[in-house]
Amino acid sequence: MFASKVIKTSAALALMGFASMAFSHGYIESPPSRQQHCGKEVNPDNPSSSKCDEAFANYRAQGGQNSHWYNFMSVVAHHQGRKVVKDTQHVCGFDGETWNPAPYDTPANWPVTSFSSGQQTFSWNISYGPHFSDTEELVFWITKPGFSFDPTRELTWDDFEAEPFCDQKLVPFGDFSSNGNVSADMGASLINVSCNVPSRSGRHVIFAEWGRNEHTWERFFSCVDVNFGGGSSTSSSSTSSSSSSSSSSSSSSSSSSSSSSSSGWGGSSSSSSSSSSSSSSSSSSTSGGSGGSCSGVNEYPNWPARDWSGGPYNHANPGDQMVYQNTLYKANWYTASVPGSDNSWTTVGACN
Repeated sequence: MFASKVIKTSAALALMGFASMAFSHGYIESPPSRQQHCGKEVNPDNPSSSKCDEAFANYRAQGGQNSHWYNFMSVVAHHQGRKVVKDTQHVCGFDGETWNPAPYDTPANWPVTSFSSGQQTFSWNISYGPHFSDTEELVFWITKPGFSFDPTRELTWDDFEAEPFCDQKLVPFGDFSSNGNVSADMGASLINVSCNVPSRSGRHVIFAEWGRNEHTWERFFSCVDVNFGGGSSTSSSSTSSSSSSSSSSSSSSSSSSSSSSSSGWGGSSSSSSSSSSSSSSSSSSTSGGSGGSCSGVNEYPNWPARDWSGGPYNHANPGDQMVYQNTLYKANWYTASVPGSDNSWTTVGACN
């Protein structure tokens, strides 16, 4: 059961909101996920619209706290995701570590977005934990043909196809140039993923994961409620967009790096390319100052930070400095890449 206390003062909410963001990482921004609608755009203490009223009320009725909605980027677990863990008790929160069940598992008539099958772009907002350098995979499942949405019933895995319709990998991890269906917009802290969405009719739900590599096995989860205007209810193919490094991926790179404008959800995908941001993820580190003292600074590969479980030292956190080949580097965000090899590092300069 959840604790019953609800934080009511605006000062406490502001503090709580700041703290939650400090430990949060990512969610699907477009097409809008349950987190985007109810958490990012609308909150229960000062709602700007009524679209989330039912979800807020139902969550409170089952013992949930209003404060939980401010952690909309923290639907997280540390394991290898559904492909390995298989079925959990709850779908949208995936029995995660922040709360279980998550607010987004609540049965309700969730806000829904008009959508179309075919090539579509999904955008993950990772602005409060921009872990581009250790991103490994982005995986998407959809409800089965004939699925009937029931706002009084929680989703179950029986509602979903067993295999993902989109399974995009970065090999090596963090290398966005390795897969034409995935691009990094570092300026906007977005990961854009192009997927071939199977034909459906009526209302459906898409469940998605953003996965980091084995140094954390960190997974973030989002559910997206969509409504298809037409099309036959045929079974999805897990091979249509799963071959992330095939030649067809490179041939569709222009559409995969397209911006996530709302027109893309309706079947006419936006064609504004963000290939420059995609290639930037594999470019050298950004330039910093003229140098600095390297005394007492860890030299690669002697990492300064442990993994999340207290295991081996295997990465650098934001602001950590490291020396490599007599040059001082500073980590821009969590990174396990060689200092200076990509944009996760800023070059401070030669060691003085």
